[in-house]
Amino acid sequence: MQETSLSLLISSDIHGWYLPWDYTKDEEDVHGSLAQLATAIKAIKRDCDHVLTFDAGDLVQGNASSLFAKDPVHPGILALNAIGYDGWVLGNHEFDYGPDFIHRARDLFQGDILLANLLDKEGKPYFKPYKIYEFDGIRVALVGLITPLVGEFKEKSSVLEEFTIQDPVQALERVFADMPPVDAKIGIFHMGIQNENAHPNTGVRDIIQKISTSFDLVAGAHMHQLERGLLINKTLVAEAGMFATHLLKMDLHFKKTPESTYISQRSSSLIPIYQDGDILAPDKEIIDLLKPYHLKAKKTSEEVLGKVNQAMMAPSSIANYPHIASYPSAWTAWIGSVLLEASGADVVAFHLDNPYPQIFPGPFRKKDIYRNYHYAGGEMSVYELEVRQLKRYMEWSVSYFNRLHPGDITLSIQPQRARLKYSTFDFFAGLDYRVDYNQPGGQRIVSLTWPDGRPLQDHDRVRLGVNSYRMKALLSQNGVLAGEEVPFLYATTDQDRLGPKKGRIQDLLKEDVRRRGSLGNHFHSSMTVAGPDTSSPEAQAGLRLLELGYLKLDPSPSKSINIYENMPVQDQKDLFDRLGLEDHPQEDARRGEVYLKCLNFLGL
Repeated sequence: MQETSLSLLISSDIHGWYLPWDYTKDEEDVHGSLAQLATAIKAIKRDCDHVLTFDAGDLVQGNASSLFAKDPVHPGILALNAIGYDGWVLGNHEFDYGPDFIHRARDLFQGDILLANLLDKEGKPYFKPYKIYEFDGIRVALVGLITPLVGEFKEKSSVLEEFTIQDPVQALERVFADMPPVDAKIGIFHMGIQNENAHPNTGVRDIIQKISTSFDLVAGAHMHQLERGLLINKTLVAEAGMFATHLLKMDLHFKKTPESTYISQRSSSLIPIYQDGDILAPDKEIIDLLKPYHLKAKKTSEEVLGKVNQAMMAPSSIANYPHIASYPSAWTAWIGSVLLEASGADVVAFHLDNPYPQIFPGPFRKKDIYRNYHYAGGEMSVYELEVRQLKRYMEWSVSYFNRLHPGDITLSIQPQRARLKYSTFDFFAGLDYRVDYNQPGGQRIVSLTWPDGRPLQDHDRVRLGVNSYRMKALLSQNGVLAGEEVPFLYATTDQDRLGPKKGRIQDLLKEDVRRRGSLGNHFHSSMTVAGPDTSSPEAQAGLRLLELGYLKLDPSPSKSINIYENMPVQDQKDLFDRLGLEDHPQEDARRGEVYLKCLNFLGL
């Protein structure tokens, strides 16, 4: 009996992290990079006979990588070639830069780009749908898929003038019908495990459950999740996360007899780049190769756009709490004013994709935009809707946070909303509104007027500017506006508006700073908030415990407070037994009572 094995190494959602350097801060960051992945990949290749290395998409977009999108050679692809990647499955962000980038990627990458559901104008696959690799008499097929939502993300882009995204299940059935017999099937899908925005066939689970032929392994991507390995039907599924912080390793072990070949074992693991202070060193070859690109990115990020005269955000009184991402500030008021002017809408909505923005008085540089508003491809699409629909959207947005109870010292995020890829809490500008988090979900917008004080009537029609990704989620099957008619009017990226370059939110913000020359805290804030009552005895007890180190806030803050951090007890059950309480630590309504009892227990 012959035994042999295959190791599949997968990176995904690198988003410009080719070197251990954060260009939004202009400082070293060793938590993950393609150069560090190269070190791990080379070590595994030395130890294993049969290794395939693939990237699962979104290699570009982010961390200054878009600077090189129109260059003859892109540093991300250059690095893949130098490391010796066998394959690449494109992600949705590879399509941010038009069809020319896709054509150039095909010519530059020295491995195989696999995409079964990207079709050309004639309805034929533009790249190889799959490839069969052979070793020791074993035949293994690898199939690539991209999320079909690229068709929505780029519906007004020139890239879709040349390409069509086919439904993944249909594409796979076509592949299976064409594929000769193999000993193993592996899928590399640029999509998450669950369906995205409730769209069918946009998640690994849904696809696996519908196709007629099973995969042995599937590597997911796109949703920025770490998954060591789970079984869906008979398929082992795993994900590598994002920003090159981990390398996914999936292994197949085969046994071969004269009569048959079969898989004897499957496994998957995540190799961290940074763990408990141990750092994987970057590969010197990649560092040297990308040095010219590194220097250009550093120079560009330091370009001064204007200056900040006054602090635009008040610091949180509680360490590690993302205050700016949940409360109004001059920063969010400025963004709102820019988007209102650029879009021509009556109202705009936007979210902060960095929960910890930092803007200090002094020079305002390009890197300050990149750091505090990450998404390079975002636009303002304008829709017409009734005020009643806008209210439903706003109520859904502020239901991102849990209802307040006595003892709460911060807002906390609904667990199911915290698990989503992006924040689903939005700021609104163009109207004035007050949010009361003491109220149940659906009843929190307690005041809504135009800036001059006029009330908004339910059936009044308004033009809302919002990123199209958000609106499509609102209108999706499980969205708060499912089944509603919300006509699309135009987008800032339309050719007859500002265009695909100048109409993106990052560029709108950069241009506004250049035009103004300086920023301050004089912008009108549309939002006021009734938040936690930190003067109550229960909240004061919580703040005291936090100050003394007995409470620990989850930095997201997507989880409940750990109320027994450093307490002289064995575990949470032991604490509740000593306090004379039933062990229900997640009951938010009783949190204040627990804080008071903890102080008494500690003799404070």
